[in-house]
Amino acid sequence: MGDPEQEKKSIFCNWCKGRTAHILRARSVRPRRVGEGEREQDCCPADLVTSIWTCGGCDAETFETQFRSKDPEGTPDWVEYYPPRKEPGDLEEQSLEGQRFPHLSEGLARWYREIVVCFSQDCLVLCMVGLRSLIEGVCDEKLCIEVSLRKKISLEDKIKRLSTLVPDPNIIIAVQDFKDAGNDAAHRQEAPDRELLRQSIHVTEELISYLYELGEKATRAGSVSKKAVLRTFKPDIVQ
Repeated sequence: MGDPEQEKKSIFCNWCKGRTAHILRARSVRPRRVGEGEREQDCCPADLVTSIWTCGGCDAETFETQFRSKDPEGTPDWVEYYPPRKEPGDLEEQSLEGQRFPHLSEGLARWYREIVVCFSQDCLVLCMVGLRSLIEGVCDEKLCIEVSLRKKISLEDKIKRLSTLVPDPNIIIAVQDFKDAGNDAAHRQEAPDRELLRQSIHVTEELISYLYELGEKATRAGSVSKKAVLRTFKPDIVQ
């Protein structure tokens, strides 16, 4: 396969935001183990080729795995990269850009970041369960529900109580809708629709913006009332 120090390949670089020449640093070739590789046809003999590349522009590492059938041409049946590529045409479909909420509590902020990672890595069940838990955490925190009472109040009732703090009823309706999808994911291991989950995350972001960021902005404004600020805030809510 050539000298690893000389072989180069054009690969999309997540850091450089474009295709760059990558330099091969190491490579391993081994036979596929029995039952390994879900995409092979008829369990035909094949090799797994793992390569480590570095970007010629920023030196970022990329791990590449190829599944090669035992044919004369050696054309890969499939290729996977880690970290996953984020090419412009695929970015909206594959990943999610998280937002920054400086006034969100540390515990909930960490929860939110992990939800974004799960979505981008296609771990949809975990993402939905985490999103449901994040909503419940926001309710407990903003409604000042004592720890001893949290398990005695259903999430549905908590969301209803939260409506007194959120002026846009569409947000509460949307949160109630995907709360049920979170129940299915938690109890039936049912993966939600990816686009529905993306919209649910966006709605949750709007909810956090209302409850944590908007109130802080109104406080800093001083002479501007919170009600006036709410009238000018127009979130992009999916109906």
